[in-house]
Amino acid sequence: MSVRRRLGTLGASALLFTHVAHAETPCEPDATGCEKAPAEKPEADASADDRAVVNASGLVPLKELNRRPYVGLWFADLRTHEFGLGVSLFSLGLSGSIASPDGMGGSMRASVDGANADFGGISGSYYLPLVGYTPNLSIGLLPELHLMLGGVASGSTSNYTDARAETKVGSALELPILAMFRIGRHASRYSDWAISLGGGAGVSLVSFNSGQPISDSGSWLSPVFRIEAGYSSFKVGFESSLGAHKAYSSDAAADRVAYRTQTLTLTLTTQPDQED
Repeated sequence: MSVRRRLGTLGASALLFTHVAHAETPCEPDATGCEKAPAEKPEADASADDRAVVNASGLVPLKELNRRPYVGLWFADLRTHEFGLGVSLFSLGLSGSIASPDGMGGSMRASVDGANADFGGISGSYYLPLVGYTPNLSIGLLPELHLMLGGVASGSTSNYTDARAETKVGSALELPILAMFRIGRHASRYSDWAISLGGGAGVSLVSFNSGQPISDSGSWLSPVFRIEAGYSSFKVGFESSLGAHKAYSSDAAADRVAYRTQTLTLTLTTQPDQED
């Protein structure tokens, strides 16, 4: 065998040995030219996102601000609602005049400006947040129900209206539905504030039977506004009609009375726990 062929065989054997040694030798941390294998990423915790608050900007559906996604119709999920039960004081303010025989075949009119028929009873409500910017700010709907008894006349400016007053117990029903803006404790179940403020407007169905001849009975729809303040689970609210409802008759001898409503509420509220 020639010297040249022997040198070629030795060179090929050296290259093969070097390749095998480099493949099986572990990579030292400080070795020059040693490439490290990429570290394996730990598997993501699938449950970590369940309680993570989603950062959202602008007015968005409130489900995006909650820590767990809702299923189906999220706005119909009772976990978003705030329920309330309390007491209400309802004042039916009267203005205008009432007719009275003058004893000579004619009639006279007596003012009822400043007269009131007052009621008291129970109230129920629930708040459905629809959109929000943070868990401490939301816009939603607030339906309420007020059931009351009373009708006691007070504040009359006319002796004649006092004489017409009766002691019969009357009743009143009020059904407001309001669009509300809330900030703080009662904005959503994920709020971390202790206090809250709110305001809104809507429409209210009013129906009453006062037992008083000066106010008699009636039913109508009235635009209303509401303001409220709360601390912890307690909330106080004030509602008032926007303008007076006129119950005028074409009969010149009939009473001409307009009604204005005001309602004061004290409510104890409850919401599902944040982890439900």
